[in-house]
Amino acid sequence: MIAAVLLWVQVRRLLKTNGGNWGADRSRLGFSNYGSCVDTQGWGRGVTTAGYGNVTGNNPNNKNEWYTNSFSGTSSASPIVTGTVACLQGIQKAAGRAMLTPRRARQLLRSTGSAQQAGANPVSQRIGRRPDLRALVRATASRRPWCGVQFNGSVPRNATRRWFTHSWPDHYHVIWTVVPTAPAIDGSAQIEFKVKTTRQAFGLIKYYIEIKNLKNYTVNVQARYCVVAS
Repeated sequence: MIAAVLLWVQVRRLLKTNGGNWGADRSRLGFSNYGSCVDTQGWGRGVTTAGYGNVTGNNPNNKNEWYTNSFSGTSSASPIVTGTVACLQGIQKAAGRAMLTPRRARQLLRSTGSAQQAGANPVSQRIGRRPDLRALVRATASRRPWCGVQFNGSVPRNATRRWFTHSWPDHYHVIWTVVPTAPAIDGSAQIEFKVKTTRQAFGLIKYYIEIKNLKNYTVNVQARYCVVAS
């Protein structure tokens, strides 16, 4: 999932981190690219991590105690963003909710988090927001499944009819069900149905509901949906 998200991860300025003054927090570093297509940002200077050895523990000869406090660039920014998304997907899975699509993950990252600030470079040079995992969890947990009736209709005897419903956001996880509503006869199956889809436009899905009447009398039907994640 993380590779599929394809986020534009950008570097940022940190405020006096590890002794360095990188300018205003969450502002664009001079070497960072930017633009309207950028989704989110991560730390880009003065990051402490394992390896390299310019900071060591009690035993400088023990490579298990080698660290650095000057990790930077997309090498430091990327793990912050991908780690946040990985945590969020794990929370979704543990809660029994559907996994986020790449499009939905980008939408959430753009709509939550800490806003970019101006520094040596203006906010108009967009690098996006810094992820906030708590805010992301609240945003996803607040979206409960909802269900409803899309349409009612009738299918003549031994016939097949098709309806369509359009402009569903492609990050919705939709379950469709069709049930007979009349006549009430206890016996063998009255109908069968198929659901087909097409990508109507960028970000939008159209569903085709095809219903076949298995009987030699008219059957009334109702098509129901349930959005289990959005």
